Amino acid sequence: MSRRIIANQLLLPLPQFAATITVTDEGGEPLATAMVTRIVVGEAFVDTSDNGYPRPGVINTAIPQHSRFTDEQGVVEFNAVTATGERRFRVRKQGYADATVSAADDSVELTVELRALTDAREIADSKPANLWLSELDFSWADDPRLYREHFLRHCGFCHQQASVFMRLSRTEKQWVEIIDRMQMYGAMASEDFVDDLPEGIVAAFEDLLERHAELPEFEPWEPHLSNATITEWPLGDGFSQMHDFILHPNGKVYVGDNLMDRIYAFDPATGEYEVFKVPHDEGAEHGGILGNRMGTYPKTDNYMGVHSFAIAPSDGHIFLTPSMQQELVEFNPDTGEFIRHRMDDGFYPHTIRTDDQDRVWFTLALSSQVAMFDRETSEFTYYDIPSRGAYEWAALKIIKFRLGHGYVGSRPDLDWETSGFPMPYGIDVSPVDGRVWVARLYADDIAVIDPESGDVTVIETPFNAPRRLRIDADGKVWIVAFSDGQLAMYDPDADDFSMYDLPVVSETPYALNVDRERGVVWVNGNQSDTVMSFHIETETWRTYPMSRQRTFTRDIEIAEDGSVFTSNSHFPSWMIEDGQPTLIHIDPGMPADPIEAQGATLYAQHCDACQSLPDMKAPELATLKKMPYTRIAYSLEFGMMMQQSAHLTSDERYAISKYLSSANTEARDEWIADQACEANGALAVRAGDEDNWGFGSGNRRAVDSGVAISPENVGELELKWSLAIPGVTEMRSQPVAADGVLFLGTANGNVFAIDQESGCIHWRYSANSAVRSSLNLDTTSDGKPTLFFADDRGTVYAVNANNGRLRWSSSQRWFPVTVISGSLAFHDDVLYVPISTFETALAGVDAYPCCRSHGGVAAVNAIDGSPLWKYETTPHASKVGTTSAGTDIWGPSGAAVWTTPAIDADRGRIYIGTAQNMSAPATHNSDAVIALDMATGEEVWVFQALAGDIWNVACHLGRANCPENAGPDFDFGGGITLTRDATGNDMIVAGQKSGHVYVLDPDRSGAVIWEQRLSQGTSNGGVHWGVATAGDTVWATVADPPRQREGYVPKPGIHALDLADGSIRWSRLVERGCEINPAAAPRVGLVAMQEGEPADLWPQCSFYYGHSAAPLYANGVVYAGALDGKLRLLDAGTGEILRVIETNRAFQGDNGIEGHGGAIDLSGVVVDGNRLFVYSGYGMFGQMPGNVLLAFATAQQN
Repeated sequence: MSRRIIANQLLLPLPQFAATITVTDEGGEPLATAMVTRIVVGEAFVDTSDNGYPRPGVINTAIPQHSRFTDEQGVVEFNAVTATGERRFRVRKQGYADATVSAADDSVELTVELRALTDAREIADSKPANLWLSELDFSWADDPRLYREHFLRHCGFCHQQASVFMRLSRTEKQWVEIIDRMQMYGAMASEDFVDDLPEGIVAAFEDLLERHAELPEFEPWEPHLSNATITEWPLGDGFSQMHDFILHPNGKVYVGDNLMDRIYAFDPATGEYEVFKVPHDEGAEHGGILGNRMGTYPKTDNYMGVHSFAIAPSDGHIFLTPSMQQELVEFNPDTGEFIRHRMDDGFYPHTIRTDDQDRVWFTLALSSQVAMFDRETSEFTYYDIPSRGAYEWAALKIIKFRLGHGYVGSRPDLDWETSGFPMPYGIDVSPVDGRVWVARLYADDIAVIDPESGDVTVIETPFNAPRRLRIDADGKVWIVAFSDGQLAMYDPDADDFSMYDLPVVSETPYALNVDRERGVVWVNGNQSDTVMSFHIETETWRTYPMSRQRTFTRDIEIAEDGSVFTSNSHFPSWMIEDGQPTLIHIDPGMPADPIEAQGATLYAQHCDACQSLPDMKAPELATLKKMPYTRIAYSLEFGMMMQQSAHLTSDERYAISKYLSSANTEARDEWIADQACEANGALAVRAGDEDNWGFGSGNRRAVDSGVAISPENVGELELKWSLAIPGVTEMRSQPVAADGVLFLGTANGNVFAIDQESGCIHWRYSANSAVRSSLNLDTTSDGKPTLFFADDRGTVYAVNANNGRLRWSSSQRWFPVTVISGSLAFHDDVLYVPISTFETALAGVDAYPCCRSHGGVAAVNAIDGSPLWKYETTPHASKVGTTSAGTDIWGPSGAAVWTTPAIDADRGRIYIGTAQNMSAPATHNSDAVIALDMATGEEVWVFQALAGDIWNVACHLGRANCPENAGPDFDFGGGITLTRDATGNDMIVAGQKSGHVYVLDPDRSGAVIWEQRLSQGTSNGGVHWGVATAGDTVWATVADPPRQREGYVPKPGIHALDLADGSIRWSRLVERGCEINPAAAPRVGLVAMQEGEPADLWPQCSFYYGHSAAPLYANGVVYAGALDGKLRLLDAGTGEILRVIETNRAFQGDNGIEGHGGAIDLSGVVVDGNRLFVYSGYGMFGQMPGNVLLAFATAQQN
């Protein structure tokens, strides 16, 4: 049985019945987030014939107890369960007295009234331990902070202040006796602390009891809890200690009773369990080699000390650490057999993990070592973690000698640093590189072991008491700072710690686990009666209160569906409310991602009523959840659902889109694992100057070296492999090729590092949304090769090119409609981000108040993403009029920067091109080439090719938002190019949608050197995405789509111009080459989005056929992609067409996905060595969609 099935069967629902509980206050007002716990008073069978515990071989049963929380109306429902017996519903809410009601079965509707607590003592007694602990005073100590930290580290997790027994007022003598007993149990407080504590703590506890009314307020239970279900199964008794456990692929949870040497094999789907006793040597004494340190404990049966569990990946055997012995225990869950592997070194086996090579790793807490057991050879390897000094080195030698010879009656005096006992505690294996990470509780450091070299490196932590750690999917190390009450993250790449405050005060987090699939860290609490979850991407917390006061959870396991198991394992367990340890399952009942969770709520509030009605003929939720993100998002923003979602903010529409597409996203990406490269070490990519959209900082789009494809061998190019990217309709983001790796960004948000030769995938990074910009590979001053790119929600990312780990991300979303379509420019640790806007499309709706957004450039620090400056192309808009439809007009707006800035390091400038204004008034810098100061972002000069160009999509559709005297939409949409002529003079080359090519003088404020008009141009026409230059030649492509416009004659094609004077050296105009019905012209803009997809996505005769994509020059060949899917390879000198590659066809991707090529736009090609990479498909503007990456190579190279 899979873990997913476990989670789905936990409640054993019988849908024909449901218990409904309504909770109110004394005035009849509903109480939200009240916890209702259903306890079935049934006849669970528990054998107690073995010293009060089940004997092996007997099947026992535990009846589940369910806790749920009321919604805003104070109502909660429980599905029926199969167990028979009276139902008791205990209702609990902070600040109120508990109430209990009963029913015969689950088919009831009950109302429970809660009484507000008014007595200060009653209120204080109902508060969790962390609130009491926060007020425990250490001002009596010489160093209050040091004594408090020491108390928390060594005493606090047993001496929970929520226990009336533990906060009793005691005499100094009684405290001496308690401390001696705790030290015997295993506490390692310093001698100074031990000497000083009894006198000081007496008054501190008396003060705490007197000031009970001054405790902090309850930490509120939050609305997300109304979705959650918490299930508990009683296991063991008040003398048990349910320590660690493991969730096994067979569907069972194996729980270890540390004090009774038993393993509970529990089936959550049925509530049945069997107990196995861990064997020990005949004649062995209690406490094993550590002596009978628990001799004063009322009831124990521990010879081994069952501690931590790990599963072997090869056969599912469970390995466990017996902390009282010098061995490792192997358990076969199929047969119930135990194998004991004896060790010849190390003491106190503690936390344990396995790696993908079937090796078993575990900490040896008392000898400051890590052991590795190789199952293939049955041999142990021991790794000594470096000591903190000579004293500790000597102390460890003595400790190992004494333990090895049975001398356990005493130990050396301890200092504040616990020298001699650094205590390696938590351990985990990185899924990225297989390195083993260890936390040392008393040394305040972590260590990393390289299994290949055996090297051990110690890293000091900037916090106290790192207890346990786990590693996420990106290789980042997450650690609980036990006595500091924080969550820590260590980034091995950045060698940097990040600290996160817990959502509760004075907590001592014991352990944690990372849901690598969902990016969530789960943290065990033991003071606040909560388990906490931390969403990594959004850095947001959720807390889940437990049903029993004085709950101590010690480990956590994650099920396939994202729910989790933990256990109530207090020491001693009789301190738990009702004295009963339990296995606990937490089902959040909502997506782990807060944005998806918000989307689920918004969908229920705004969409479900219509989508669920058959008469509406709208797709139901199940159908919507099969759709890709882009389809849903475009429908809400611009398409059929635009009017219905107009009252929602852009962020709310995004949340709904992300929620609905989450399941589709998971299925869409299933192919990635099968396409993964075999592990062959980390990448070692080196960034070159040409690894960006412009193939150099000047955007010349010319590759000067390293390309073996030439006019002589283009005929030998053969398709070697292809990848089809599911869930996308456009291949927009230009890849980067470097050191045998091709980096590709996709419209479904994935960024891949692809092996150029085979097409396998080295790593994948998943952005928040579609990757719209091209990729830029650069090396920052700290030596890290980094991919910089942006998604279609204006978020900029920096990702380590060698491993795909995020370095940082930063939102540059100036407006809800901001997009970043151009590649980012990099120079000297600064990123220059072009800012554009999609508001022109929204203007096609008469009810839309156009327009308030504009473009610009944002400069950010490439090391950390911090902002440096920003240049905005227009002032902020204000209301300037009203349209014929009665809608407000706002302006100025527009002047977007659609593509990549050019870097002029010699002059300290960047050059950008701008678009038209979208609404009046017109500005001086629309349809312009602009020079900006690199250091400040201030304008140096502006060359405006066309003044007064005000246009938006309403003009194309004949709608009310089209301004009076609308312009032709002749923006500079392509990259601005900085090049140098034969005499060494720098020149700026800029192509415009008017069909013009301009060459400007950067030293004369952008004065025109020459201009050449290649066509009449139009919107989406003329020179659309840029030019290429090399030597004395400029190559320009012309898009010129068909338009019904008087006097307009489209002239799509490819041209070569003389850099010196603009004269045309050659031209290759292109024709459609087939007949098409003018009435079949594809819809564009909002009309297309609202009417849906055309019947034929890939017609044999494409309506569009011009060359919109920017050309690329390399080794005598010009590459020019066309909107009909043709890639033309031309002789750069003569214009002769050397070859045409047809991509408008079906492809069976090597990744097993069916794909199809389509329009080639933006750029379309990358060349590297003997390889040509073509990305085909661009489904915007009525063009042919596609989703394929094609890898060609000359015949002699595979």
